[in-house]
Amino acid sequence: MADYRKILIVDDDMMNIKMVKRALGIGAYTLYEATSGMKALETMQAVDFDLIILDIKMPVMDGIQVFEVMKKNKNLKDIPVIFLTAQNDIKDIKKALMLGAANYIVKPFLPMDLMSRVKEVLKTK
Repeated sequence: MADYRKILIVDDDMMNIKMVKRALGIGAYTLYEATSGMKALETMQAVDFDLIILDIKMPVMDGIQVFEVMKKNKNLKDIPVIFLTAQNDIKDIKKALMLGAANYIVKPFLPMDLMSRVKEVLKTK
């Protein structure tokens, strides 16, 4: 049976968004996308998400900044976030986890790894 939980994928690269969508499987979730931090925050105000998959490295407003804004908003602070990062940057990963990220995945990722982490986070929500 399909799980129609709502997931927002945030990445400034549409190819990365497509790869995440493909990894999560068409029809398994209701998937939304945003290509900037500001667009992501606007979308979060309009839709009650079960999970955010958030790229760390984005122009103008990076994923850490988006997450910090989320943590200050009573309606967004409890949405779990899995960070995606192209760089194995320990400083950013450490900061994301200290702020309360549910998990992180380094790109390129294995589709089964992403799927299992998403399922695990959604199971505990």
